[in-house]
Amino acid sequence: MEHNFNLKVTKDPLRKPQLILDATDWQQPGPAVGHPEAPIFLVSTDDLISLTVRQAGQSLEGLRFTTYTNQELTEEEEVDFDRHGLLRYTRRPNAPGLLMITTASPPSKRPRPLGAVLFDPELPAASREPSTPTLPDLAARVLRATANPYLHQWFAQNLHPHELPLKGLERNDSLHFRNILFSLPRAAGANFGDTAAAGSPPLPNSFPRSPFPPDSFDHIWTPEPSPVRGDAAPPKAPAAAEQRQLLVQTQEQVRVAEDFALTVEIAVDAAAAGEHEGTAPLPEGFAGQLQIDVRAPGLRLTTASSLPLVVPPAGGSAPIRFGFQAPQPGRYSITVNAWNGAAHIASVTVAVRVVLAAAEPAPAAGPALGSATDRGPDEPGGDGQATVALRNPEAGEYTLEVEYDAAEGQYSFRLRSEWEVHPPLHSPELVANRSDILGGLARMMNDLARNTQRYTDEQALNWLQGMGTLMFEQLLPPELQRLLWRERNRMQRLNLISTADQMPWEILFLSDPDAGPDDAAGIFLTDATLVVRWVYGPGAPSQLRPAPAYVVIPPDAPAEAQQELASVASVCGQPKLVSDLDALRQLTSNGAFRWLHFAAHNISLPDQVGTAYIPFGKSAYSLPLLAAAPRRRYAADQPLVFMNACTTAGAQPLFTEMGGWADNFLRRGAAAFIGSLWEIRDQPAAEFAAAFYQALAENNNLGEAVRRARKSLKPGDPTYLAYTLYGNPSAVLVKQ
Repeated sequence: MEHNFNLKVTKDPLRKPQLILDATDWQQPGPAVGHPEAPIFLVSTDDLISLTVRQAGQSLEGLRFTTYTNQELTEEEEVDFDRHGLLRYTRRPNAPGLLMITTASPPSKRPRPLGAVLFDPELPAASREPSTPTLPDLAARVLRATANPYLHQWFAQNLHPHELPLKGLERNDSLHFRNILFSLPRAAGANFGDTAAAGSPPLPNSFPRSPFPPDSFDHIWTPEPSPVRGDAAPPKAPAAAEQRQLLVQTQEQVRVAEDFALTVEIAVDAAAAGEHEGTAPLPEGFAGQLQIDVRAPGLRLTTASSLPLVVPPAGGSAPIRFGFQAPQPGRYSITVNAWNGAAHIASVTVAVRVVLAAAEPAPAAGPALGSATDRGPDEPGGDGQATVALRNPEAGEYTLEVEYDAAEGQYSFRLRSEWEVHPPLHSPELVANRSDILGGLARMMNDLARNTQRYTDEQALNWLQGMGTLMFEQLLPPELQRLLWRERNRMQRLNLISTADQMPWEILFLSDPDAGPDDAAGIFLTDATLVVRWVYGPGAPSQLRPAPAYVVIPPDAPAEAQQELASVASVCGQPKLVSDLDALRQLTSNGAFRWLHFAAHNISLPDQVGTAYIPFGKSAYSLPLLAAAPRRRYAADQPLVFMNACTTAGAQPLFTEMGGWADNFLRRGAAAFIGSLWEIRDQPAAEFAAAFYQALAENNNLGEAVRRARKSLKPGDPTYLAYTLYGNPSAVLVKQ
């Protein structure tokens, strides 16, 4: 059983730090006026605890975690908050005792106690406590956990004999833990020793006085450490940094209907031995819990599709296991994704060969699909990059995974937040082929951009709201509709992660599915939050470099293209102008650029295979010319590509999937891509670019620049909703 405690450090009435549960779905019980809260968590010694703490009004460097087992101080650790104000701590106790949580203070200062976890060896794993446990029962648990009278005193000072509120918590599905005890100020005259359970040794009736004055509001007393057992050990020399990987392994060959397993673990200096194994670099310095998901089209899962993986501070980890069966012979791919909350960390794909009989020879071992040997030296996880940067989820960050199952004709969705991972949800079956639906939707959006219906701005906006409502009601299952509506004010950022899906989710018009006729009006998803797209695989970089920069303006570009050249120059210095087809072909083939801006026309015929091209007089720069560039060609420079032209973020049917400019630039290593999902009008497009570059020049990050550019356009103009961003919205410019 795992307990995930979501906590935050805030300020008490005296502006000192206090630790409280971070939840909004219930009324948190509070202590008497003038005393800070201090949570006490009661868990089994067989359980795993994961503490995720965020800062809310405090600026602490870190927290100290002190473990007492019986009468001994057995371990003391300090964990720092990251730059986003998040701290993660994971521990499996395996022995009775107490974990104290205090502020991390210099030796000259007394640490401030914040809370505790009591490990009870006789509490069954995954048990559910009664809603109002008695103090005699709790007293017996304290005695079982530790024989130290000072620890008994700690509980005596912090437990109210009449109020141990648990009401509502044991049934709250949004909190992934049980057995919560809040400490409250001890009532006058109450004696913890008076409440010892029958048959248990009585607790002492008198305790040493607390060394803290009663008016200090430090009403939680940290037990004194045991006497020093010999001289302190000299500090250890820092060890060399380990090269840790996420290692995925399965069997090379199995028989039809045979049970087989896939294991995921953290390993040191691992290497894949064939396509049935794969590795991805683990972010340096990560310790805590990753959520591991598997996707295996055509295979039947015999276990859960999502499991937690506990990552120790150093070395390898215990493996976790996923089970499968294959109903038919063939070669099957299994994709493993690792998540740190709402942040995607790594992706590994391996393959298994399924045969009718065991006598068939296995193919010669080759490089694993997801391993370093399958990648170029400049690809994240390849030989040129041994480690990747750790990215913790940011405040208000959500991720929506979107997958399309062609066999079932339906979408599947999974919403993740910093605190919660919701189960997969499925759309109804589409009534037509997805590519036909996307093509028809693109034609309607293009007609709106051309204003063939002669709509006013108000009428056009109303049409967009109606189309967004139809998508919201028909493509999203009711549970997801309610989730997005409920979380709309908490979402500061929504990552859409999928495999080459160009459905314009940005225009979803959110509303309350249970609303009455007089309830609040709806809102476009892209107005409710910053919507960002990405694909599975290495995460988007957090830094962008504006030079060398190139601006593509073909001979027959829109008249407003020269305005965009000046906009780019305000951020990138003096960009080089590209007006020749062969010059553009050579540039995209060689990849020696960090900023590439197109001010052009783009022709896209959604019903025809691979028909996306930039006109260059009587010739054209088409999608195959970009596809001729080697994969990961741009990985070293990690450029931003802004294709300010019609339908550059759209997709056309290729051979086995939908594709377009966006996914082809990203596959070659682009750090970010900005494009349009349908046709855009020339003057609003130039205005969007001007506002975007002005926001960057004012030192805003990438996401804020796109947000400001969108707000610069009139809501009645469909160009206002057409743009989409692939990349890290927190990315900032790094000047040369």
